[in-house]
Amino acid sequence: MGLPPDLFRPPQLTPIRFTVLGEPVAKQRHRTSRGIQYTPAETIAAEKAVAWAYRSVTQRMFPGAVALCCAFYLGGKTSAAEKDPRDLSNLMKLVEDGLNGIAYPDDRRIVCYYPTPFKLLDKLNPRTIVLLQSWPPPKNERPNPSRG
Repeated sequence: MGLPPDLFRPPQLTPIRFTVLGEPVAKQRHRTSRGIQYTPAETIAAEKAVAWAYRSVTQRMFPGAVALCCAFYLGGKTSAAEKDPRDLSNLMKLVEDGLNGIAYPDDRRIVCYYPTPFKLLDKLNPRTIVLLQSWPPPKNERPNPSRG
C-alpha cells in the first residue's frame, strides 16, 4: 500500500482578500540626512496600513510560496490615463513590504503575480484590493481581486 500522492504537497490554503482604504501609496526610496538613512514617514504609515488591513482579516502566515494580485483604485487624477508619478512596481513593492513578517516570512516567497487592471480610477473611494494565495493554486482557481 503506497502513500497518497498529495502527502508531500503543501496544503492549499484558502485565498485571502482584503482592502486597504485610502489613496494607494508608492514605495519611496530611503532618504539620507546628515549621513543618516531613514524611510519617509508616508511610506512607513502606508506599510502599517497594509499590515493592519491584513491582520483585520486573518492572523495566518503563508508557509510556502505565494501568489499576489493587487488592484489599485486611484482617487487623485481626473482620468487613469493621465500621467501619474506612482509606477506599478513601487505600488506593488509597498504592499509586499507591508506584508513582510505578517503574511509571509519574506517577500522572496512571492513567486507569481496575477495580471489584473492594476491602476483604476475611483475618485470617491480610493483603495487597494489585495489577494494572496498559496502557490500553486488549486486546479481551476485563479485569484481575482474584483470578485468576492
